[in-house]
Amino acid sequence: MSLCFVDDAIMSINEHEILAARLAMVAAADAMLAGQTSFIDGVRIIVGLFPKARLSSHDPAFLPFDGAYGETAHVPSAEMRRLWSPTALAREQPKWNRVEAWARDFLQPACRDLAAELAKRPIV
Repeated sequence: MSLCFVDDAIMSINEHEILAARLAMVAAADAMLAGQTSFIDGVRIIVGLFPKARLSSHDPAFLPFDGAYGETAHVPSAEMRRLWSPTALAREQPKWNRVEAWARDFLQPACRDLAAELAKRPIV
């Protein structure tokens, strides 16, 4: 595998790895829209794949994901919430539900358009 540096991240130049990352991004967006993955956890998956997919978070088509990632960073992932006490979960869950609702409303259009946006980006 060959690597290069773009946007201060290590990015793959392996075509198969790039394509696999982009397909994983679309799968995450589809799972978010289908209610199988929370929008908070899904945006973390998508943004985490930007370097392997050879995409810049500064690309206007992907700014909603980058912005939502920043706005939801304070909410623990579903995996981490399993480690919380029931009392703490009960106290924080209403706040997290509001953040999830915001993320869903904000990201639905970007999730629906993700596959088309990725098709416009060459794998180079």
